Amino acid sequence: LNYEVAFGGPNRYVILFAGKLTVDEPNDYLFDMQYGGLAGLWIDGQERIPVTYKTLGESVPGRATLTAGTHEVRVVFVRSWPRPGLGLFIATPATRSQPLHALASLPEPDPVGAIIIQADAHTELIRSFVQVPGEKKKRTHSLSVGSPLGVHYTLDLNQMALLQVWKGDFANVTEMWYERGEPQLLTPAGAVVRLPAQTALAALPDENAAWPDSVADAQLKYEGFMLDKQRMPTVQYTLAGAAVTDAIRPEATGLQRTLTLTGQANSPIYCRVAAGTAVEEVSKGLYAVDDRRYYVRIDPKAKVKLRQSGGRQELLMPVTGTVQYSILF
Repeated sequence: LNYEVAFGGPNRYVILFAGKLTVDEPNDYLFDMQYGGLAGLWIDGQERIPVTYKTLGESVPGRATLTAGTHEVRVVFVRSWPRPGLGLFIATPATRSQPLHALASLPEPDPVGAIIIQADAHTELIRSFVQVPGEKKKRTHSLSVGSPLGVHYTLDLNQMALLQVWKGDFANVTEMWYERGEPQLLTPAGAVVRLPAQTALAALPDENAAWPDSVADAQLKYEGFMLDKQRMPTVQYTLAGAAVTDAIRPEATGLQRTLTLTGQANSPIYCRVAAGTAVEEVSKGLYAVDDRRYYVRIDPKAKVKLRQSGGRQELLMPVTGTVQYSILF
């Protein structure tokens, strides 16, 4: 593979490489694409690396179980405005990666210093795109909040979903602020804990109904947020006709979340406090999620239900006024 076959043509172009890959031994093969622009990989007609945008220096992994023999391979490369480059590597779990491209096709990327935002002196608020692992589309209306306590979080304002929490340094905004800001993503600068990427409140007909993957605009409408004296936001929105405030505050051990419902909702409102492969009560009011990856703490007197739904365990409680719980990590 060599993107230089397009030299002498337009600055923007599409190249489709079609060829055959001879495999000596059946195995699970690992692929790694590095490029500047857009690229994708198909093997025997199956998409192994979807066409995505990357800047030179980033890589995208793929995997395929291949039999011994010859396999059809297609690689597409789209040159846009960034510095071009195209590289494809192959390996097995027991071998080193080998290049399937010409050396000149993958130049060394320009060194770029990371742009890190700290929240040492005061609270930092950054609106940005956020990419949730496993999702193809970015979360385009996200608010990341960094606190001087070193406890930070990202909230999806479209779904009121607490996407991720972390401690330590605040935010890496290199992909937002370097040059033209592509792919416009904020990434945590510390060790991140991913949370279920759905809303914390939902209108359900009863406590046995499935939790929604998303909430329609007609049901949930973001109204803005207010800042307290420490510049911490309290988000306001409407859900099923009722008004909601969502206040997330840092603590030494994690975050405390307070959800307050006012007005009359057109359906019963429930709060999903935790969700994961396993949710275990380790002491009264304290629950461990996914082999103690993080914990949630609620009032031991609160009325909660631990249920199995869609192959996962969920901790639900009805909401009539205020719900408060802590996320410990």
